[in-house]
Amino acid sequence: MAINPSSLTGSYLQNDPAYGVLQAAKSAQTAHTIGSIGGSLGGGAIGALVGTAVSPGVGTLIGGMIGGMAGNAVGNGIASAATQPKLNQAFQNQTNTYLQQDQTMQSNVFAAIQSGAI
Repeated sequence: MAINPSSLTGSYLQNDPAYGVLQAAKSAQTAHTIGSIGGSLGGGAIGALVGTAVSPGVGTLIGGMIGGMAGNAVGNGIASAATQPKLNQAFQNQTNTYLQQDQTMQSNVFAAIQSGAI
């Protein structure tokens, strides 16, 4: 039996409670990548300028390296602060959906037991 590839994407996945978490995780990963690269570039440039002012040559190299590392940390911190609420909300929505499904199933089983069907 062949699997229709279109059944693996689109509305099929969008109906899965984990779909929102997946989308939020993709957004967070993109933000972290941009924050990391942007922070490293910006921090490296500022560090190189400061290093050049202190000691041209060696200072430029060391300042650029230290600035790049600091910029990376700052960029990742900003990305985390920006994406964490959305990711938390997606996890909460997924958890609530699973809990509602579980409560519905338990209610149905309890009703069947009370009616004598089970």
